[in-house]
Amino acid sequence: MKRIILTALIIFFGACSNDKTTTNLTTNSISQIQTPSSQATPEKNSTKPKKPSSNLPKKPQKSPDSNKTSSKENLKSDQNFSKICSLDVKVIFSKNSGSFSGGGDDEIIKTIQEANSSIFLAMYDFTNDKIKDALIDAKDRGVDVEIVTDDSKVDDEDYQDLKNGDIPIFDDNNSNALMHNKFMIIDQRMLWSGSANYTYYSFYRNSENIILIKDKKVAKTYLEEFKELKNHTFVKNPYISECVEVYFSPEDHFETKLIDLINQAKESVEFLIFAFTNKEIADALIRAKKRGLRIRGVFDEKQNEYQKYSKYNYLLENGLDVKLYGGNFKLHDKVMIIDKKIVVTGSYNFTVQADEKNSENSLVIYKKELANKYEKEFQRIYENAN
Repeated sequence: MKRIILTALIIFFGACSNDKTTTNLTTNSISQIQTPSSQATPEKNSTKPKKPSSNLPKKPQKSPDSNKTSSKENLKSDQNFSKICSLDVKVIFSKNSGSFSGGGDDEIIKTIQEANSSIFLAMYDFTNDKIKDALIDAKDRGVDVEIVTDDSKVDDEDYQDLKNGDIPIFDDNNSNALMHNKFMIIDQRMLWSGSANYTYYSFYRNSENIILIKDKKVAKTYLEEFKELKNHTFVKNPYISECVEVYFSPEDHFETKLIDLINQAKESVEFLIFAFTNKEIADALIRAKKRGLRIRGVFDEKQNEYQKYSKYNYLLENGLDVKLYGGNFKLHDKVMIIDKKIVVTGSYNFTVQADEKNSENSLVIYKKELANKYEKEFQRIYENAN
């Protein structure tokens, strides 16, 4: 009798084996009969059954804002680092001798002359008559032109000439900090930035870098910052993409990002700097040296003598390869090159003042071709420094 019942059960379940729904229901029913208490008091950390993957949307990736380090993992791979970045970017290095023509200011003037709708300029020092005249001409032909500067500069002659040309001039209304930016947004699609004030020496005698980026999202980010400078209201909102990151001080505390970049460097860190008094950044470079990285840097000699807390001697004493750039003119760059792949530039000196008080802008650009150009400029200055 038992054999007959067993045979019948085998035949019954065999017939059901091709019906997945029935099989699952049967299995679940058996499980429930065996452990009735499991439904009444489930474990808090019990594993939930997986849903069928075919009907699930892909899990969205974290935005770069929520995880800046992981967002750059693919960028730092040697396989496709340079292929990822298609950013339209151009760098111009200042002339150090010769006539006062054919420099970066002439390139800036061309873009001003091509402007159709708007020019928004945030500039610390301004004495370049050629750029001044180009801005007044743009205003006369109907382009919306506005300028923000530092409160200590707003009464300077060239700013007053611009104001007399019906160009609104705003200042930061803050005597305890500098509006130290040097950027211009044209037609909300083009950005000029870098280390250069709009003076003749910036383009023809100092060591400076001027960078042009044609990208609407980058331009829009800078336009928002311009509005904040104009209205004296600041919001922490860095822009991060595959190719470029934008940070504004003091709200974004760029020191943290700069130290992260140094900490993540694999081979080398090189820098050109006008003022360097920030010990946290100096310590990050010393740690990188101890990890076996090649660290080289050049300071402006006169600024090093002027700055009581300059970190030149501190780095030298800790075995870093640092030099002083002398002569009659400034090494006014604020540049760092990491692993010959990443470029940091802008108005940000390596000082606590730049991080916590001044209005500054910083660009981190992940583009090998651009880094190669900065590397050549670094080598030129390094070889002429002491």
